[in-house]
Amino acid sequence: MGILNVGDRAPRFTAVLSYGESGSLGDYLGKQPLVLFFYPKDETAGCTREVCSYRDSYGEIRGFGAALLGVSFDGRESHERFIDNHRLPFPLIADSGRALSRLYGAVRWGGPWPRAKRVTYVIDREGIMRGVFHHELRYTKHVADVLSLLREM
Repeated sequence: MGILNVGDRAPRFTAVLSYGESGSLGDYLGKQPLVLFFYPKDETAGCTREVCSYRDSYGEIRGFGAALLGVSFDGRESHERFIDNHRLPFPLIADSGRALSRLYGAVRWGGPWPRAKRVTYVIDREGIMRGVFHHELRYTKHVADVLSLLREM
């Protein structure tokens, strides 16, 4: 499955967040937009820059009324260390089984192992994709795109 498109209905999901709490798309529907971003790996140079750019813009994202969740294939323990090491104020989803990433078209197939795509979705209160941003090497462009879209919404 490929990356989802603007106008698509967001696939419903339930996942375990960073410290064991449960979260789902339904938690946000009817209440607030959700910024859901997928990134390849905790503690790698590009991913750390991307995730920290979300951290640094978190107040502004929240100021627009949006929630923020990050997703990677890393396990919960890795996410907990990553959150602590970089003082992240938002939860991460450990998608080690890749189910959520597959559902959102964020898995790159090829080679001996699947890899994660770097893609960000902005989902409105009704569950519709309002923004889809896919920049593999322009790590901090995702945040600029998200902020620009949230200003318009």
